[in-house]
Amino acid sequence: MDDFITEKYYKEREQKNKLIADQEAAKKREEEKQRIAAENAKKAERQKQKAEYIKKYGQAYGEAIADGKVKIGMTEEMCQTAWGILIRDYNSTTAAGIIEIYITNYGHGRLKFLNGKLTEFKEPY
Repeated sequence: MDDFITEKYYKEREQKNKLIADQEAAKKREEEKQRIAAENAKKAERQKQKAEYIKKYGQAYGEAIADGKVKIGMTEEMCQTAWGILIRDYNSTTAAGIIEIYITNYGHGRLKFLNGKLTEFKEPY
């Protein structure tokens, strides 16, 4: 008869299991709430940063920079803001003006400037 449990023990065990399940569910709800709050804060920060870029560089360039993209006509500063650290790879003075070639920090992207304006680029992978 050792295989049987009393009704009292059964109810206590069920209450304990329900309490544990409720605590786990509450913990998951709180974690999800925190995840959503962090995600919303990140979105708000991104929107704020995008608005700052638009104010500083204009609508078209500001939106591109906020999306991590470069566009023909951008300055070195704009490209660096969009892609991060640029390393000068080549510099030459020609009849057309000053040509500068930059690579991205990891060497995967390439940018060509003529007289301070982006004329060609190869995106990082």
